[in-house]
Amino acid sequence: MSSIDPTLEPTLVEHLSQARGVARDEPREVSAHAPHEPALEEPACARPRHDGGFAHLVVLAAASVLGTLGVLVVAGVGQYSSHSKTAEATRFLGAIEIGEKYAFQQDTDLGGAGQGPYAHKFCPSAAAVPAKIPAASRYQPTTADWDTDAWRCLKFSIAGPIRYQLGVVDNGKTSTDAGYVATARGDLDGDGVTSKFELEGRGGASGDAERVRFTVRDEDE
Repeated sequence: MSSIDPTLEPTLVEHLSQARGVARDEPREVSAHAPHEPALEEPACARPRHDGGFAHLVVLAAASVLGTLGVLVVAGVGQYSSHSKTAEATRFLGAIEIGEKYAFQQDTDLGGAGQGPYAHKFCPSAAAVPAKIPAASRYQPTTADWDTDAWRCLKFSIAGPIRYQLGVVDNGKTSTDAGYVATARGDLDGDGVTSKFELEGRGGASGDAERVRFTVRDEDE
């Protein structure tokens, strides 16, 4: 067996120790991009951009929606304005109907001397107010317009301006033969074509008034 030179033993030991130390070292994870070597980004000019066309489509879609909403709003406002005006006619005729029903429920002295005979009848015919149908305008009634037997019987009067001509025609009969027609005529746009709201009532067998029909012609005129 050959002997080892004592002078070489420390050096050999050192090499062996270093070798074992390297083997014992744990593997370290190396980042793909070291801190001192930042990742290279692709230049903005090199990347294709597609958001411009999409944004253009969004603007067009928004404009289309806003345009449609604008049309609907204008149409809705116009329709609401028209219906608010025609509601005036139906409201007035409803008030006249209430007056006629109240009058018919009373026992009217046909002789006028308090001795009878008594019967159920409607209020007498009421002259039209105003005398001429308002054309694209409103008529301001006076107290004299409603100061007649017929309008007082109906307990009907209006202080503010009105868009419709109002009138009532009574057939002059009593009980179940009694009848009346109340009308409201207007010309909202002033074109000479008039609208007509008509409510017809008659006497009922029970002593109460009944509505026969309610008709409307050319409502928005």
